[in-house]
Amino acid sequence: MANAFDDLLQELADAGVQDDYIERLRAASAGSPLRKERDEARQQAEQALADANRFKTAALRSVFKDIGVAVKPDALNIPPDLDPLDADKVREWAVGMGLAEPPPPATPDEELAAHQRVADASGGSGTPAPNPDLASRIKAAKSPEEVMAIYAESGRPLAGNY
Repeated sequence: MANAFDDLLQELADAGVQDDYIERLRAASAGSPLRKERDEARQQAEQALADANRFKTAALRSVFKDIGVAVKPDALNIPPDLDPLDADKVREWAVGMGLAEPPPPATPDEELAAHQRVADASGGSGTPAPNPDLASRIKAAKSPEEVMAIYAESGRPLAGNY
C-alpha cells in the first residue's frame, strides 16, 4: 500500500537522486518511533477486528442453532448492524430471509384464562384413573349384584341401564 512517504521517495528517484540516499531515508524512516507506533496500532486494530468477527460468528451460530437455521453465518450476507446477542432480532431477520419458520403466535392471557375456567367448571369429569383395588374387588365378586354394589360404593358412573 503506497503512502505519502513512499510517493515522496518515488519523486526523489524520478528526480535523479541516488538510490543509496533513497534507501538510507527509507531505513531511517522504518526505524522511526512514530512509524513503529503506527504499525503496532494497525496490527492491534486488525487483531481486534478479527476477534470481533470470530465472536460475532460464534454468537450467530449459537442463535442460529436455537432457531433452527442450518446455514453457517459465514455463508450469509448478514447486515453489519444486526446484533448477534439479540435473539429476537436475529430470528426476525432469519424469518424475513426465509431461513427460519416464524414462531407460533402467543396465546392471549384472556384465552388461557377462559380455558382454565372451562377446565375448572368440568369438575374433573372424564375418564377416571384406574383403581387396582377396585379391579381386584370386582374380580373377587361372586355375583352380578355384588359387582353392582362395588360399583355403587366406588361412585363411578355405570354405562347403560342396569
